[in-house]
Amino acid sequence: MTSTPDPERRVSIWSVPERWRKLFFAIFSIQTAALIGLAVWYEVFVKTGDSWPETIFAIGRDAAPGIGVIAADSVVIVDIVMILTLLYEDYRRKRTERALARLQEKWEGWNQRRLEADAAAQPFDEPPPSLTRNGHSRSS
Repeated sequence: MTSTPDPERRVSIWSVPERWRKLFFAIFSIQTAALIGLAVWYEVFVKTGDSWPETIFAIGRDAAPGIGVIAADSVVIVDIVMILTLLYEDYRRKRTERALARLQEKWEGWNQRRLEADAAAQPFDEPPPSLTRNGHSRSS
């Protein structure tokens, strides 16, 4: 039996949810390239006198310890982006819910006035609240 993969599932605290992996690898790659570039710059332009094999070995030796830090840093950056995204989505959801509640209040008020006019056998010519393209009522 196969199940649908959960894009939010994590294997450990250091793992990245599936839907955020592309961002993680982009951040990781940029930081790794910068670290290796710095190691190359240091070995080639600051430290002189080494042979090419010694220089290449030194670049790997100098950059290797930073890869773990970069991996952890990339996870933290992705987590910050995830948190900000979740906060923004929550804000948008609450904003939409408030707008819908206001619209429902307007419709209920209009309907109540319509029913009262009907019960009193009075004419009722107030137009119903109309909607704009973004779902908000035009009448305030």
